[in-house]
Amino acid sequence: MRIFETAARELRHMHDAEELRCLEKVSEGYYQAEQSNNQLKKRLLEILSKEGIDIVDKMQENFTEKEILAGEIYYNQGFCDAIKLMMQSLAWESVRR
Repeated sequence: MRIFETAARELRHMHDAEELRCLEKVSEGYYQAEQSNNQLKKRLLEILSKEGIDIVDKMQENFTEKEILAGEIYYNQGFCDAIKLMMQSLAWESVRR
């Protein structure tokens, strides 16, 4: 059980709720993507009409919603797989005999 406790402790430390409120501090990649998006948004504001900006914003909202839903699906599947693995690990000793 120590390996599970160690892994859980490390994950809790990595994903502290206070740190996750500002993802730019947690991930350099996230920070770079955010900066790039800000630059692109400035360029779009110079190029597109108000209607064009609204369409791009709506597309981004739809994309974000899809990514959130996909993340939830993958998270739930990963959690289910982890529980199965733990249950199989706990039952393995008696099955081997």
